Amino acid sequence: MAKPETTYTAKHTQTSPIPDAWIAAIFEKLRRRYLALWTKAIGETAEDAEAVMQEWAKMLSSCTGEQIKHGLEVWDSEFPPNVYQFRTACKSSKRSVAHTVHAALPRPERKKAAAATAVANMMAVIREATPETEAKQAQAKQGDDRDWFAARGWSADDKDDERLMHKHITPMPKARLTNYGK
Repeated sequence: MAKPETTYTAKHTQTSPIPDAWIAAIFEKLRRRYLALWTKAIGETAEDAEAVMQEWAKMLSSCTGEQIKHGLEVWDSEFPPNVYQFRTACKSSKRSVAHTVHAALPRPERKKAAAATAVANMMAVIREATPETEAKQAQAKQGDDRDWFAARGWSADDKDDERLMHKHITPMPKARLTNYGK
């Protein structure tokens, strides 16, 4: 089993698609970050580590140095990456939001005319909801009710009929808005 103080060095027996020093640096950084988990992931013998390094070199051959640096920066997991996960992290265009500098949005411009129009519209709605307007609407409804009952043979002249006709109409308590628009 490799000891934590062991460092990785690439052998120059074969030309890698990317520099051997880069792969050695990636492995060393991941070893320091993950310790025993990384050793388990790549194998415990030097031959296993060398074979894994060669495979990583092939798989990362399409990545630039900047992309590999980006992959090391953005990989944020409690487990070490495999070569496919690391290559995806290298080629991802998204950086962590915490590390991105955002410019503040400009303050919205104040439009006094639009605000005055909005307030005037609200006041008009409030004025329309006055008790006088609601009383007129109730009278109109009552007239509609009288017509409905008259069409069915009820007489508004008979007090009992009148009482029965309007039994279903119960006055609702009205809330009065004060200090608005008058």
